[in-house]
Amino acid sequence: MERKQEKKRIGHELLLIQNDGDNDEAYGQLSNIYMAARRSEDAHTTRRMLDARGLKKTRGCSVIEVDHEATQ
Repeated sequence: MERKQEKKRIGHELLLIQNDGDNDEAYGQLSNIYMAARRSEDAHTTRRMLDARGLKKTRGCSVIEVDHEATQ
């Protein structure tokens, strides 16, 4: 990933957190971006921020269609 794109993505995620501090998904995404950029300490700090706010990461769920029916 180019450095400029990385900074843009991180900035965007920081704005999400600042605008909606209770958005657990934003913390998770920012942490993943940091890990992809090999900035593990920043990723861990982001996760600690999530914990400090008393938020828990929402578990993911996938839905697929089988024989025209949605299945989890």
